[in-house]
Amino acid sequence: DLCDRAAAVSNGTLEMMTALRGVHLTAVATQQRPENQAWFSEPVNNTDTMQMTGFHAELMKAVAARAGFTFEIWEHPRSAFKPGMSWTEYATVAGEKFDLMVDGFVITDGRLGMAGLRTPYQFLDYSLVAAKRAQLIDATFWVRFFRFTSPFAPRVWAAFIVLSLATSILYYIVEKQGDKAAHGSISDLWVSKIIKTFFRMGRLYDADSAAPQTGLGKLLYLGHSFVIVVGFALYTANLASLLVAEKSIQICGDVNSCLQAGNRICVDHNSATDEWLTKNFREWDQAGQIVRCTDPGGEWTCESMGQCEVVVQPKLTLAMQMRNKTQNENCDIHRVGIDYLAPFHGGWLAKIDYHDRCTSLLIDALETHLLALEVDGTILALQNTLVKA
Repeated sequence: DLCDRAAAVSNGTLEMMTALRGVHLTAVATQQRPENQAWFSEPVNNTDTMQMTGFHAELMKAVAARAGFTFEIWEHPRSAFKPGMSWTEYATVAGEKFDLMVDGFVITDGRLGMAGLRTPYQFLDYSLVAAKRAQLIDATFWVRFFRFTSPFAPRVWAAFIVLSLATSILYYIVEKQGDKAAHGSISDLWVSKIIKTFFRMGRLYDADSAAPQTGLGKLLYLGHSFVIVVGFALYTANLASLLVAEKSIQICGDVNSCLQAGNRICVDHNSATDEWLTKNFREWDQAGQIVRCTDPGGEWTCESMGQCEVVVQPKLTLAMQMRNKTQNENCDIHRVGIDYLAPFHGGWLAKIDYHDRCTSLLIDALETHLLALEVDGTILALQNTLVKA
C-alpha cells in the first residue's frame, strides 16, 4: 500500500500531507525502566492504544490525528530479539519487523551506513553532556570567619577603601582651606584628622563640628554618602544567602580535567554515546577510564555502585535524571562545564526502503507532520511534561 502511495506522490496525484491517511502502522517501543516510563508506558496485557501514556505515545497520537492514520505500538525489551545486542543491532532487526521505532535514536555512521536507517525528523536534543556529583568541602575556620567579606570581591573592597581614603584626604584639605583656625596646623593634626574624617565620612549625616562648611566639602560629603548607601544595599542583598552556606561545592571544570584527575566515565554500553566516546577518547579508553555500563538501572546506577565518577549522556536524559528523586535525592548532580561534548539530535527511526515496503514514504510523510507539530509548540509542550515527570 505504501508503494502505491509513493508512486502517487511522485506523479503528483497525492499530496505528502495526506499520503498516510487511512494507513495502519505498526511500531515498536523499547520497554523502559520504572524511572523512565515517562518516555513510554502501558498497562499489562494492554491492547488499546489510548491507554498508552508517555512522551512517545502522546506524540504518536498527535501525529496520527494530524496525518489520519491508525497505529499499534508493541513494547519489547531490547533483549527480546537477542540478549546483549547493541542498539544498532536492535534497530536493524526491529526495522525489518515493524514500520517504525518510536524511541529516541541518534543517527550514527553505523546506523546510517550498515543498517540503512533514518529518523523522519530529529526533534530530541541529544547533545552529549557530562555530569557528576559535586563534592561538598567543609569550610575552614578562617574561611567562615572572613565570610562576611564574601558579598564583595577583594578588588571591590580595595577600591572602596582607596576611594574612601582619597575622598577623606580631599575633604580634609578642602575644609582646612575653608576654616584654618578650626583645623590647626598640618604638622600637628594631619594624621589624626584624616583618620577621624575617614570614619565620619561613613556616616549618613553628622551634626557635630565636623559637618562640612564649604560648598565643595558638602559635595564630597554627599557623593561619598551616596556610595555608602549603595554599598550597604548591595552588601546586605548578598550577605544572608552566603552566611548560611557552611560547605562549598567542588567540581571539575570540564571532562578532560575530570579525566586528568583520575575520574572514570560511565556510558551506556553499545549506545550512540558509547560509539562516540570510543572514537574520540581512545587514549582514556585504553587507560581504562571509560566504563561501559551494562546494569539494567543505567549509568547512574553504575555511578552509585562506585564504578565511575562522571556520567556522559544526552542533555535531555540528564535533565530527567536531575529531577529523579531516586537518582538525585540530594540534588548533588551537576553539569561538568557548560559546553556540549558533541551536538546530537534524535528521534524515531525507520528503515530506508524505496522498493519492497516503501517505508521511505513513511519517513518523508512523518517528517512533514513532525515539523508542523514542532512549529505549533506541541512537541515542546510534550518535552516539558516529559522532563517534569
